[in-house]
Amino acid sequence: MASQAKRGRFRTARKLGLASAASFLSLSLVAPLALADTVPATGDKAKTSATAARKKTAKKAPGKQGVGSAPAQAHPESVSIVGMGSTRQVQVMDKEQFKTYAPGTNPLKMLNQLPGVTFMSSDPLGIDIWSWDMYIRGFEVGDLASTIDGVPALDVQNFVSQSNLGHVSVSQGAGGVDVPSVSNLGGHIGWTTDTPKDKRGGTISQTFGSYAAYDTFIRFDSGKIGPYGTKFFVSYDRASEGQWVGGGSEFRQVVNAKLDQPIDEHSHLQAFFAWAYNSSDPYPDLSMDILNKLGQRITYYKPNYAAAYHAAQYAQGLPGGTLPAGYDKLSDPEDASYYDGPNRFSNYMTYVKYDNQFNSHLSLDVTLYGIGASHHGLWASPYLTGPNGAPITEQDFHHTQQDGGLTASLKYRISHHVIEGGVWYDHTNYDYGKGLYQEPVLGEGTPLNSHNSLPHSAWYASPYNIGYHFDTLQIHLQDTYKPVKGLTINAGFRSIIYSGTSRINGNNPDYTGQTSLPYGKLNYNSAFLPQVGITYRLDHHNEVFFDFSKNMSVFGPGSYNSSSPWGAADWQTFNYIKQNIEPESDYVYEVGYRYSSPYVRGLVDLYHTDYRNRVGSITIGSIVNSQSTLANLGSVQMYGVDTSLTVTPIPGFDITNSFSYNSSKYDSDVTTDGVTYALKGKREVNYPRYMYKSTAMYTYKQMSVNISAAYTSSRPLSYVNDVTVPGYWLVNTGASYHVPRKIGPGNLTISFNVYNLLNDKYIGQLGENGNPMSGDYQSFNMGAPRTFYGSLAYNF
Repeated sequence: MASQAKRGRFRTARKLGLASAASFLSLSLVAPLALADTVPATGDKAKTSATAARKKTAKKAPGKQGVGSAPAQAHPESVSIVGMGSTRQVQVMDKEQFKTYAPGTNPLKMLNQLPGVTFMSSDPLGIDIWSWDMYIRGFEVGDLASTIDGVPALDVQNFVSQSNLGHVSVSQGAGGVDVPSVSNLGGHIGWTTDTPKDKRGGTISQTFGSYAAYDTFIRFDSGKIGPYGTKFFVSYDRASEGQWVGGGSEFRQVVNAKLDQPIDEHSHLQAFFAWAYNSSDPYPDLSMDILNKLGQRITYYKPNYAAAYHAAQYAQGLPGGTLPAGYDKLSDPEDASYYDGPNRFSNYMTYVKYDNQFNSHLSLDVTLYGIGASHHGLWASPYLTGPNGAPITEQDFHHTQQDGGLTASLKYRISHHVIEGGVWYDHTNYDYGKGLYQEPVLGEGTPLNSHNSLPHSAWYASPYNIGYHFDTLQIHLQDTYKPVKGLTINAGFRSIIYSGTSRINGNNPDYTGQTSLPYGKLNYNSAFLPQVGITYRLDHHNEVFFDFSKNMSVFGPGSYNSSSPWGAADWQTFNYIKQNIEPESDYVYEVGYRYSSPYVRGLVDLYHTDYRNRVGSITIGSIVNSQSTLANLGSVQMYGVDTSLTVTPIPGFDITNSFSYNSSKYDSDVTTDGVTYALKGKREVNYPRYMYKSTAMYTYKQMSVNISAAYTSSRPLSYVNDVTVPGYWLVNTGASYHVPRKIGPGNLTISFNVYNLLNDKYIGQLGENGNPMSGDYQSFNMGAPRTFYGSLAYNF
């Protein structure tokens, strides 16, 4: 994955000084982005607790604003990473915070300002599918629960435009028992989409930026129609950005539509539809060997097909083989670059949601949903010769998904209790396959355009095809009890029944090397996953809280020879995993203190996670001739603290500082392939030990300015920690101006953003190709350089 990291490589004394200066400016000149200190005792939805304290400085709460409405004329809700009233640590961001980012930004990137959260990407907007990843308190995004309007969906950018998001709630420690998920070892990210506006109108937004970036967003709101108050919105979002290294690009388009239909004074119906398409050229995978010898701007050969062709001849020992200048210095020059390697995604999601408040005691919420996805991950292999004799083969790793389900919740209020129970059922079908397509002989045709469907005339083999179906049933029951003033107790549990079956639809032994690929059925059940949370408000400003939960994560599907039980390379590996690898589980403990006043909001949150059956994806071999296997890494003990402090010295001027510390270490050594590795006491891979974040925002009349400075400490790339990457500073800034007078029927807002203001060089995502036990490996991406974005938004 990576080799010996020289911690000073990207941080000279000059840059460290500039970053520190920028951080100081963010503390003293401008004020931070506002996170609502808003959460109820039993869920992750927002309930503003600091509004009353700031009524004198805000004429209108920004979280209530619509897309087509004018911004608040006074000062927006200030940032408070506090979450008063919650039995867990929950933080909320709303549209005002989203607007401080350039339109088209991956919504997950906007969470990076929260303590305990780290988002890494190679492209500035974070939309490249391959080169981004996110961790919360040491848990990778796949170990978290994620929902959109309560529907389980992982990658929000592939379903909803940033401009159509209402707010997001983030629970770092653990999601509630009512969250529909079988992967939330860590917390829960709950996205809520906009409600259609009561008044007819719309938004037209245009953004341009560095590297030919643009984002065009158009939305129309019907307003209330007819006597029953029917209303809806439809929108179209189209975005693209060129790569800062190489000649590739990232392209994305999203269609959203939402219907809001009151039925009577007690019941309500909503329907939502989303479709998205994403095509991206990935940034190159680097190793420390490549970085140290050739630098960060090495890239794919495309569009230079001749260079890729000759490199493939070199890799196969054929006449005419040559490498680009300098590649001979590398330990693995054949794998430093390939011709291309794009990704294509198509996704859709739809749901119908019904709620009914039968009376003052009883209410019902029901949601039916469907999700579909199609993914093609391609790369031009220099190791497979096609039937025509060309030494390059375009490999198409493809999978499809059809997902349907139901969530239902019944809530009963009596005396000091709110009793809630519910069910979640989900049925999913997957299909994983691989196709081989021959590229042309040099000089005898045009290379394949892998951004489009590959022609059948170029196909020559299908190594494998594996099908899956999964059934999940989760039930939960919880009670929120308020026995005395200031005290809230929430206790509940969930039960999970999970069954998965794989089948082999195709196998070509000439390519897999196996006469029979492994298949079978795996069941993962848990009858009792409890959670208990307590909040006690000492007075109007001070409160303490405690939360405990037990969680479990099941294994999902995967392609052949992947880090999935069903993706094992042979029957021996499959049977070993089936008998020895248990689902990951953990016990999460959280205790903290919160303070909230009109001028100061503070948080100290201590947590401990007892991680059982920690499973790691161990990568063996080269990047192209690798085998990813699951290994039980034993237990992991995680201890950490998140702290934050927000001050408002004058109205409209907010300053937030947060500090996070995380110690996550393996409990025992690990033996794999007959070799024992000294893993005990080593830090968990890919996550920093320290993070410091300073964010500020100042709003005066129609003008708003923000700046943020964040430090991420070093991160291990190898499991035994003999390879780490250095820490780095990252500074971003932005400003917006709302034209006070109307232009025609609407209002114009002008905004400007700069990412990586100091143009620091840093390593972004780690481990996209897996993590080695020890040594260097081609499995990380560089972060983006300084980029600029300007936007015009017209609301009418």
